[in-house]
Amino acid sequence: MIRKEASYMIDMQDILCVLKVAEEKSITAAANKLFLTQSAVSQKVTKVEKELGLALFIRTNRSVELTDAGVFFVTKASALNSSWEDFFLSMEQFSSMDKNQCSVGLPALINFTEIPDLLAGFTMACPNYQLTTFPEFEDSKYKNLLNGKLDFCFDRGSVNAPKTPKYITAVPLRNDTLSLLLHKDDPLTKKSLPVRSSDLTGYHMLINAPHNTHDVEKAAQITYSVCHDSASPSMITKPGIFIPLPQSVCTRILAQSPHLRAVAFEDDMPISLSLLYRTDRQNIENHPFYRYVLNYYQTQQE
Repeated sequence: MIRKEASYMIDMQDILCVLKVAEEKSITAAANKLFLTQSAVSQKVTKVEKELGLALFIRTNRSVELTDAGVFFVTKASALNSSWEDFFLSMEQFSSMDKNQCSVGLPALINFTEIPDLLAGFTMACPNYQLTTFPEFEDSKYKNLLNGKLDFCFDRGSVNAPKTPKYITAVPLRNDTLSLLLHKDDPLTKKSLPVRSSDLTGYHMLINAPHNTHDVEKAAQITYSVCHDSASPSMITKPGIFIPLPQSVCTRILAQSPHLRAVAFEDDMPISLSLLYRTDRQNIENHPFYRYVLNYYQTQQE
């Protein structure tokens, strides 16, 4: 028996309207969220029901509820919508690579790292590429990689930190240790052993984002302030204030700030600089920026 090919006249906007009505349990609320008129949303829902020959909602004066058919539709349509979004994201990312554009997320205090030299070197080596950089915080880096805002992101973190989320790959570039930047008159700078969390009780920590507190956050009874990263070293004006940073960053800051000192934290707690990217990006490991970064750090280690 030859099955007749179905030819439903349902598009993705129709499906999105049904999904939003199911989520909001209200045609009016769904219309507001979709920036459409109530009648337009109602017509699209009715169109889908008519095309399928199924009632997806039970309508009352105050709300709408899914029927069994509606629950089944939402389950299948949600998966379809996710695939549809992935399709457009992949096409946007392909377009970005095809147009020689590259967006990169940067960690805090990059002016005290080798990354500006790396970026300048890439621009000279690949002059046809348009490089766009963004400051990245702990609470946004993964999201911006997954939604396509970023192609790559430099990331600092503890070697023992939880693994990256699904679909995010982290390539280690360089190992470092965590140090604390303090005022030169701070009593902790005279301590012979590495500073521990318990030593920081009553101290004030400077950070560039609320989530970017590193492992020092475990210290009891410490307070913190969020400040612009470029200004943070100058804000250590007296004992009792500190910034947790990689030792390599501290070394560069100390060269310009004689009033500061750096001390080891928790037996030279290991941290690493990594390059993050979305795992399912097509040919991402052949991207010129990816190859340039890996070669840059491999050359440094030789």
